[in-house]
Amino acid sequence: MAIHIFASATHDFFFKAGQLPAELRPLLKTDGQGIVYLSIPHDKFFENIRNGKPVPDIAKLEIAPASFLRLANAEPDDNFSTGKGANPAAICGLYGLKPTLHCALGNDEYSQHCINELTRMGVTVKAEIIPGVSMAHAHIFVENAKTNLNLIYKGANNFAKVTQELIDSLNDETTLLINTSVPLDQTRILLKEAGERGVPRVVFNCVKTAGLVLGDFTHVTDIVVNRDEAQALAEHFKFPHDEENDQSIATILSERLGVRCVMTRGGDSVMIAHDDTFDELYPNPITVVNVTGAGDGFLGVYLAGLDQGKDILQTVKEAMVVGGLIASQKSPRLHTLDIPMIMNEAQAIQVVPTQYLYGHHVRAARLSRA
Repeated sequence: MAIHIFASATHDFFFKAGQLPAELRPLLKTDGQGIVYLSIPHDKFFENIRNGKPVPDIAKLEIAPASFLRLANAEPDDNFSTGKGANPAAICGLYGLKPTLHCALGNDEYSQHCINELTRMGVTVKAEIIPGVSMAHAHIFVENAKTNLNLIYKGANNFAKVTQELIDSLNDETTLLINTSVPLDQTRILLKEAGERGVPRVVFNCVKTAGLVLGDFTHVTDIVVNRDEAQALAEHFKFPHDEENDQSIATILSERLGVRCVMTRGGDSVMIAHDDTFDELYPNPITVVNVTGAGDGFLGVYLAGLDQGKDILQTVKEAMVVGGLIASQKSPRLHTLDIPMIMNEAQAIQVVPTQYLYGHHVRAARLSRA
């Protein structure tokens, strides 16, 4: 068995709680789990604002640079490498597996720090260093226990490419994670190769839907999405669903895309729709401190469980425990994982199984009333 990940790596700067200027809020989007974000144009954005220099791409945001001044002058109290690929890879490494992260990094100090940190946690990093480009980064302001602001610069992630080395690593024992945080055309190349080489476990983490077509899911076996991402996916493909009923959304995605759909719902539950079954799992209570990275931690344990051939319900239970552990601390990664403790906590998670027929009935009834 071998885990390969083609997704993003980011260097994150964490700041103490601060109120976001009201004029910035209309620019923000949400990921559905308490994280709001805004993609900023380039890596010198805050530096230029702080030093009164021109900000070439500010017109893209349609707002005055002064609105960012207080945020730009804030001093980070913590920083380390994370990302939609790096976080799951780190968790797999800490779980005792040997994951490989394939990504693009800039030629700056943060990229080398990322390689060193992930290597220490058991991850093999296969990174192309992009000349003249910074590593992607995010300024993260924790406004309260349930809401963060992420100001993101994608940097080198925009240049990620599928290498021949990655293609040659694919076989019938591979567990593959792909993500829409890197160029979609490259993800499509990888999906095609995965299909031709018989990769049995292909997990698609759809953090955005722009440009996706149904054919992109031909070789996908699992999708892991939060509630907002799931609804966006259903709306993108115009699948009939009841937007007020999450079971409707999860089941229609599973049916129409031909995948196992795992939908995380923040601290409420996790839904699993696959074939003729539907299960809902309810998490153990936690005290939320910072939700950044909780979904990535969940995804890392999910990958590890698939690769190890674990029962899917047990895998999701453990993933929920680790996601909860991350949300209950400031940093998005755990540098040590107490596996026996995770197993013990997982046993307390409640599972409510439901037949698909119930989902069909609810969806049909609600749509007919509409």
